[in-house]
Amino acid sequence: MNTLCGWHCGDDTPDHKHYTVLCYEDGKFLGGLTPHGSANRLKIYRAIMGKDRAAQVAASINAKGEFTAKVASF
Repeated sequence: MNTLCGWHCGDDTPDHKHYTVLCYEDGKFLGGLTPHGSANRLKIYRAIMGKDRAAQVAASINAKGEFTAKVASF
């Protein structure tokens, strides 16, 4: 049975884990990426994603060079 994740992370595989993207500027922690594209230090506002999607978003942020990002488990 294929069910969607209740957290709407985009991953519907059984027993998957949730991830978020953490953002930094010059090594200083800005916060976790929100669904609206900003960074916030409060965990409750962070975007919840599957691992593949979080890796894509972090790579896109890192490619632009202004900020750095890394994938972290939620």
